[in-house]
Amino acid sequence: MAIGGVSLSEDSSNIRSQYQGQLPPCQDCHCGERNEKPRVVGGMGTNVNAFPWLARLIYQKSFGCGASLINDRYVVSAAHCLKGFMWFMFRVKFGEHDRCDRSHTPETRYVVKVIVHNFNLKELSNDISLIQLSRPIGYSHAIRPVCLPKTPDSLYTGAEAIVAGWGATGETGNWSCMLLKAELPILSNEECQGTSYNSSKIKNTMMCAGYPATAHKDACTGDSGGPLVVENERNVYELIGIVSWGYGCARKGYPGVYTRVTKYLDWIRDNTDGACYCCGERNEASRITGGVETTVNEFPWVTRLSYFNKFYCGGTLVNDRYVLTAAHCTKGFMWFMIKVTLGEHNRCNKTHRPETRFVVQLLSHNFTFSNFKDDIALLKMNEKVEVSDTVKPVCLPHNDENTYEAVRAIAAGWGSVGESKNRSCNLLEVELPVLSNAECKKTKYEPSMILDDMLCAGYPEKGMKDTCQGDSGGPLSAERKDKRYELVGIVSWGIGCGRPGYPGVYTRVSKYLYWIRHNSRSGCFCSD
Repeated sequence: MAIGGVSLSEDSSNIRSQYQGQLPPCQDCHCGERNEKPRVVGGMGTNVNAFPWLARLIYQKSFGCGASLINDRYVVSAAHCLKGFMWFMFRVKFGEHDRCDRSHTPETRYVVKVIVHNFNLKELSNDISLIQLSRPIGYSHAIRPVCLPKTPDSLYTGAEAIVAGWGATGETGNWSCMLLKAELPILSNEECQGTSYNSSKIKNTMMCAGYPATAHKDACTGDSGGPLVVENERNVYELIGIVSWGYGCARKGYPGVYTRVTKYLDWIRDNTDGACYCCGERNEASRITGGVETTVNEFPWVTRLSYFNKFYCGGTLVNDRYVLTAAHCTKGFMWFMIKVTLGEHNRCNKTHRPETRFVVQLLSHNFTFSNFKDDIALLKMNEKVEVSDTVKPVCLPHNDENTYEAVRAIAAGWGSVGESKNRSCNLLEVELPVLSNAECKKTKYEPSMILDDMLCAGYPEKGMKDTCQGDSGGPLSAERKDKRYELVGIVSWGIGCGRPGYPGVYTRVSKYLYWIRHNSRSGCFCSD
């Protein structure tokens, strides 16, 4: 990857400017919690604020590099992104997804101090810098720090890491508007020295990640300074690398090279004295959150969606040919790589072969990430499914008049059992009361966030029960008087999982009845 397109001249490491005034007390927080729901080359789109520690460095009015929030006052980036620049001309932007969306105003801080390590342009070593913000950043769903590694001697060889950024989607490609991510394996330094690089170029303060044989994923220009993270045993994310350099973008024989963060832990801590770090540990009640395991095939309309054979969202069978899901589970994805699994209970049981179908057509509504309006999509499967006890469609509402207020509905999915927890092997269910939109607007959400085509369900006073990452696109269904279940909502969004004051928000299915039936009319609906 190119080195960010920046010039490298005078050393700015001697510049100092102190934050003036009384520092506020540290916030209660938890680092490294990812928010769930192409290159950064060969990558794919992320959910909104999926990586809440990711920041953008703006020099004058131009986007130059990425950075990572590590505590309430500092971001870490690459030294080559800052050396030789006038530090007071930098701004740092947080909480962004679509950087081209002018209607969204991100959280912004000016820079009051830059600390550049002993960066060597000839060897590209010590490519790390710290940036002090003009004032502490407040943590939220969209802005939260990444964890630093606990063990300085961890090599991470063989681990699956994630790089994210708004950089170029190829050596001659434009920089991305949407935040992109790519999963990359960590190579040992011995493996990296055996690639097409001159072995002397790969220092012990560096780390390589990628696919040198196929080179189908990598970071690129504009991703410089951004994070390479891994999920640890506590299911939170650690910053192990900083996008540094490489020859080209996704060239065979040339994996991406990153600054190895574990080599600089003491330097980071010593130079961020007085900042508030998070502990990175969390203890929560379980969630689909607070749910229970379903009986086998209790909800035969629940489907599981996989992308490149990795589970990421849920769906609902509405007839013998179509599955309904959330639009945010499909936007930016290559639809032909989505696989639908039906009739499943334990998704980790490798001895059971569930029904599977591939997607041959995707129809997404007019969805926008800015407000999650119209978060609904239809997937057409390559073959019809046979209706059986284990695979059966849900009923659709008869009309759009029912608001379902106070109805006790059931959400089901294999999603995370807590904000920083693993996803469930067995299908879980949770019963939730449906709130009126007027009630939902009185919770901690901004009233303007709750639109007419949305529906809220949960316990805003106490939280505890909710849907979570991985449940997106799945069903919220309610039992009718005739004992059949109809689909009232699609898992869409929410702040956290099971947090007091933040009930789950669902797409209100009754607002899209004609759209669903018209666009899935080539399938056969069951009698209801």
